Amino acid sequence: TSADYLAFIYDRIKWSLGTTYYRMTSDFNLAGIDLNPIGTSVNPYQAQFDGQNHTLSNITMTGTLQVGLFGNVGVSGLVSGVVVNGANISGGDQVGGIAGYSVGKIYRAGVGGSSTISGLNGGYDNVGGIVGAQAKPGIVEECFVDSGVTVQSTGGGQLGGIAGSSTGTANTAGNFSTIKNSYSRATVSGNVDRFGGMAGY
Repeated sequence: TSADYLAFIYDRIKWSLGTTYYRMTSDFNLAGIDLNPIGTSVNPYQAQFDGQNHTLSNITMTGTLQVGLFGNVGVSGLVSGVVVNGANISGGDQVGGIAGYSVGKIYRAGVGGSSTISGLNGGYDNVGGIVGAQAKPGIVEECFVDSGVTVQSTGGGQLGGIAGSSTGTANTAGNFSTIKNSYSRATVSGNVDRFGGMAGY
């Protein structure tokens, strides 16, 4: 079935090596397909994924740490040209519409439709429309989050329309993460320590 085929392709992407290149050639509706985030803290996604401006719709995903279409994007990883629509993504910490955690590059990606990105830990969450937590030398560039998107948390932590947190080392040249030429119209809400239209911290 088409669902089985999509699950197979998705699984192959999860275990990609740094030299691998994936390209979307059409939109996909992922309703009813059981998916886990691509990349983990143990095995970050280090390959290249080019959505070619296609859309992945109706993603539903719940986890504890590093939850998003990509759970963890490694320093060599590149995610570009993909739009997530109508998503319901939730987790304990580091939760994002495109990536839960990234030290790689997210380029010309977006989250739209009626999407909800939620931190459910009740503790210290990092939740963002694009990426939950970004660390040096991560880059978010030319990305967007539309007005139908809600970024929220039931606990403390950091919430942002683009990134829950985007961090580096203070006063150290080149030792930082970057958000540039991006915008968010998301609703950001929750009883948290820090929140912002673009980044919580």
